[in-house]
Amino acid sequence: MRNKSNKRIYHFLLFSTMAAVLLLGCGPDDDMNPPIITEVRNYAASPNDTVVQALETSQWVVLTGRNLDNVVAAFFGGTQATINSALVTGQNMIIQVPSIPFQSVPRNRVNEIMLVNKNGVVTTYSINIKGAPLISEVRNYAAPPNDTIVNVIKPGQQINLIGYNLKDATAITFQGVNADLANVIYTDTSAIVQLPDDFSASNLVLKDKISFTTSIGSTTFSIKIKVPVVVGPLAQLLTGGVGPGKAWVYGASSSFKGPLFWGGVDLGWNRVCTKPNGSCAYDEWTWQSWMGPGDPATTDFGSMTFTVSDEGTFVTVDQKVISTKGVYDGSYALDESAKTIIFIGVDPLRMGWNDAKYRDVARILILTDSTMQLAFNHVNKSEFQIFNFIKK
Repeated sequence: MRNKSNKRIYHFLLFSTMAAVLLLGCGPDDDMNPPIITEVRNYAASPNDTVVQALETSQWVVLTGRNLDNVVAAFFGGTQATINSALVTGQNMIIQVPSIPFQSVPRNRVNEIMLVNKNGVVTTYSINIKGAPLISEVRNYAAPPNDTIVNVIKPGQQINLIGYNLKDATAITFQGVNADLANVIYTDTSAIVQLPDDFSASNLVLKDKISFTTSIGSTTFSIKIKVPVVVGPLAQLLTGGVGPGKAWVYGASSSFKGPLFWGGVDLGWNRVCTKPNGSCAYDEWTWQSWMGPGDPATTDFGSMTFTVSDEGTFVTVDQKVISTKGVYDGSYALDESAKTIIFIGVDPLRMGWNDAKYRDVARILILTDSTMQLAFNHVNKSEFQIFNFIKK
């Protein structure tokens, strides 16, 4: 229904534009010759001003032909472009391909340049016009009637991505896992691709997301991907595995002298220096009154609970001492290889110290079953603020 509505709107707008052009063009030039396009060139200095067989949105091109100085409207893929009369002669028109709402354009208009002269004479020129990819639906790849639209896909399944500009992919991923591009089959309006069999490296922050990337741009499409949740070693330590999750707090600990340390920005996993002669100082502090409103040994700062399930990765933070007290729900992105974590939509548990970039990538220095060190960048210094947590 939406496609029909879009097409009606498209036809109405195109008709209105054409009518305006005809009204403006009425005059004594009834014997004017029609505009003709003989070729399209890339607008660039030689030797890059080559004849092109395909265009991209936002690309500058030179239309070469005849009678182009009498053109009053130009359309690419059914979308009107801006004409600068200073860039037009009878034989050449320098013009930029506009941004095209491909999903609203009838398919027989997508790969077409249309010129209208002062008399309303129309000429068209066929050429492939490409933009950023767009996925509109996913179908099972099978012979009719089994090529139905699907709402759930699974590992190893071959599917048909339907949409626009789905050619020459540089990457197709499912929950962050790359598909094999060598076996992708492209048609005029779709890309047939097989889901990976192994989702052990999937990123649960990208759960139920297809990403399609070309040299022009990328798009994502949400669909249920039915794969068993895979909990890596770090996720197991952080969350306790699939289930109710694991809570972390500030508190008295035999592992840490205090809740907040300082360090160099080249400290890595297990506090190993990641660069020769890098910035790897490690400064342990006992609790100081300026760190927060109370000693972690006696003050309840709240907690943060990490969970993992087949629905994704989530964190609930109960902030009890900062001015914005309350319980906040968000998610997190854990990179097992890089040993980093990003808090999404929520700050980590805080104790009143405000000089850390809490929404930046945090480096995990230590993570055991009962202790965790997260290093955040200082807001205006090249140093780490290292926060020490213990299991609740």
